[in-house]
Amino acid sequence: KQTERITYLIALQKWDEVVKIGKPAVKPLIAALKDKNKDVREMAAWALGKIGDKRAVKPLIAALKDEDGNVRDEAAKALGKIGDKRAVKPLIAALKDEDSGVHMEAAKALGELGWKPQEQTERITYLIALGKMDEVVKIGKPAVKPLITALKDKDWVVRYEAAKALGKIGDKRAVEPLIAALKDEDGNVRGKAAWALGKIGDKRAVEPLIAALKDEDGIVRDDAAWALGKIGDKRAVEPLIAALKDKDWGVRDDAAWALGKIGDKRAVEPLIAALKDEDGNVRDEAAKALVRIGAPAVEPLIVALKDKVWNVRRKAAIALGKIGDKRAVEPLIAALDESGDVGEEAAKALGKIGDKRAVEPLIAALKDEDRDVRDEAAKALGKIGDKRAVQPLIAALKDKDSFVRDDAARALGKIGAPAVEPLIAALKDKDLVVRELAAEALGAIGDKRAVEPLIAALKDKNKYVRKMAAWALGAIGDKRAVEPLIAALKDKVWNVRDHAAWALGAIGDKRAVEPLIAALKDKDGDVRKKAAWALGKIGDKRAIKPLIAALKDKERLVRKGAAEALGEIGDKRAIKPLIAALTDWEAKEKVGSALVKLGWKPRTQTEKVHLWIAQRDGARLRKNWKLTQEVLFKDIESNDKKTITYALYTFIALGKKEIIPLLINKLNIEGTKTMAEAYLNCGNKKLHEAAEDWAYRHGYTVKSGGGSAPVSWGSF
Repeated sequence: KQTERITYLIALQKWDEVVKIGKPAVKPLIAALKDKNKDVREMAAWALGKIGDKRAVKPLIAALKDEDGNVRDEAAKALGKIGDKRAVKPLIAALKDEDSGVHMEAAKALGELGWKPQEQTERITYLIALGKMDEVVKIGKPAVKPLITALKDKDWVVRYEAAKALGKIGDKRAVEPLIAALKDEDGNVRGKAAWALGKIGDKRAVEPLIAALKDEDGIVRDDAAWALGKIGDKRAVEPLIAALKDKDWGVRDDAAWALGKIGDKRAVEPLIAALKDEDGNVRDEAAKALVRIGAPAVEPLIVALKDKVWNVRRKAAIALGKIGDKRAVEPLIAALDESGDVGEEAAKALGKIGDKRAVEPLIAALKDEDRDVRDEAAKALGKIGDKRAVQPLIAALKDKDSFVRDDAARALGKIGAPAVEPLIAALKDKDLVVRELAAEALGAIGDKRAVEPLIAALKDKNKYVRKMAAWALGAIGDKRAVEPLIAALKDKVWNVRDHAAWALGAIGDKRAVEPLIAALKDKDGDVRKKAAWALGKIGDKRAIKPLIAALKDKERLVRKGAAEALGEIGDKRAIKPLIAALTDWEAKEKVGSALVKLGWKPRTQTEKVHLWIAQRDGARLRKNWKLTQEVLFKDIESNDKKTITYALYTFIALGKKEIIPLLINKLNIEGTKTMAEAYLNCGNKKLHEAAEDWAYRHGYTVKSGGGSAPVSWGSF
């Protein structure tokens, strides 16, 4: 008989076979909910949920009070699956079950039943049960009491998340419960309780947190040290000093940080000792802490400049530089005599302090055997700004190291007016590097005394000097340079012409318009690009037609520059050519921006879609997917290869899987090497494979490596 068979299968615990029988099994399964064996009760609840018969609702509601958590858990799940509204009230009660698994399943079941919390307390309990603590935190103070209750949950994860949420909310009602949680059986919970107490910042937590510095768990000690630093109470100083010797580097690190936050001078010597810690993070944090403590740390740090350990000397120099106390000047000058990292940091520190007593020693350091010392000495002299450093820095323009030369030039630029005449003289130095860097420094200073000498330097025999002279004249902005710069537009070297075009744009004199228009046809793309930019800056309408022609330049940067310039000039004649250029994939963003600047509004659906593409507005293109497809399919049907490529790239950028067959078909029929490379590198596996196949059939070899892509799959 079937009843006997069901009983037999339940006895054998063959639950899947019981479920297959269906409704006839419901009564025996309901009886099994009261079996002495908890595993039988659990699986009976599971089977009733699978069958879904409403006769099981009341017995399952009763099972929500079973002594075993797993039975209650399965009963809650089953009630959610059956979907009978009679289960709502008992499931709401189950949200407060002591077992986190039960209250989570109760919450899920209520969601399946379409239940919504009716008032705030219910909602908080519901969210805690679901483990949605971020939403609980958003509710704020009303959530504090339920979270305090959750600190006693049987599940350590719930207690941990509750402590974390209380810390984020920051309500002082949580202080005492969190102090109690410092004795939780789980180390993760104790650690998070310590963290939360630090976030709240109440001084009642100081003594308990000091005690937690001796917790057996390193995580707890670590969080306790951090929390004591956040609270900032001086009672913690001595215990934190002791924690600087903790076996766990993380604890030592946070202890150093905390002592810096508190700022008590008792911590100075122990922190200096911590500069010798075996762990780099601890050493760094100790140095930062000494900087925070400030003035009381200066004298001990000066002593530390003579420590036997080089890294202590180095960290001491760094800290003294950041503190900026002038008592450190003479000791730091003495430390300049040490080559390597210590001398480097001493030079850097002297630059930060800015005391003129350091000028002569730093000038001497410009001849140190160590490149980094010389480099930092040059930077420091620039920061101090004393004119005594001018000639030594000009001499440093001949340093064998490029970094030192560059920083010497920048230093001269910072010193300013006192350096102008010596730098003008340096424009005639025999060394081409000195001449180049002198021009750079004069441009940075911007003094008009340099204009005529820099104009002369436009004829220097070295191309790098001429280039830098052109840049410097643009930076100074004096109109005396216009005619010489126009002449430089015909220099035989492209980057001189490039810098001359930029300089003319920076000066903005209309005498340069016609020569710059001519430069739009320069053989070098960079020159043409700078000429377009310069014409946009000058803003003369004579440039409109030549810039429109430049929208078809073979170089993408020129086309982009021309579009941008047309937008800057603001002449409406540019609108029609710019609309046509919207389908230039490489220049589309600049074209779209120029049209918007000109006040243009799309008049057709095609123009509208093309503008969205120019603006990379993937959201609108997807929202109007039917229209987007119509426009792009029309582009694909055009006979223009650039327009076809533009449409295909747009489809790739939108990342719609449904369009992949079309893209592959287009490659196979009308594919080009450029198209295949785009498919290979766009990031879509199917397009990559199709491109490999196309390449093989057309005699190309595909190599793996750092390929570039004009478009990435789904980038819009």
